[in-house]
Amino acid sequence: MNIKKEFIPFIVGLSIICLNVPVIILLYFLNQDFIGVFATTIIPIECIIMGLITIYGELKSRKIERINYEVCNGVIKGTKFKLLNFNWIKAPVVSYVVDGKNYETTANFGVNGIFNFLLKEKNIKVYYKKDNPKITLFNDNVPIIVGVSFIVGGIIIFFI
Repeated sequence: MNIKKEFIPFIVGLSIICLNVPVIILLYFLNQDFIGVFATTIIPIECIIMGLITIYGELKSRKIERINYEVCNGVIKGTKFKLLNFNWIKAPVVSYVVDGKNYETTANFGVNGIFNFLLKEKNIKVYYKKDNPKITLFNDNVPIIVGVSFIVGGIIIFFI
């Protein structure tokens, strides 16, 4: 199995967190008072570290992924159904211009309900392949949101 370099910090962080489960169980049977200390200090710190690792990995991945891409502004023209990861999603249709030629592509993220209405005619950055403008990338903010959620969750647990 070939693992991309940018995912290694995330995998190491997740492994460290998963290894704490047996430690928590063992400490529970040995000394129940220590569980409170463990839960209020080590677990929040690990959540914050995991969030930082997730954000770092995503930003590093974006940088590596976009080496051979140029950026331009596109406009979301509407939505259409697209099969992505064995699910039908309603994806934005993005129109963009490269060297005076118009292109249209469907993004790889889904929108529903009010987001469909709010995104129409919005500008969006389109990363296109230098040698083939039909090949595009878009920012996927889900990993960033997950990373921020880990950080906020860790801070909340720490101060409870």
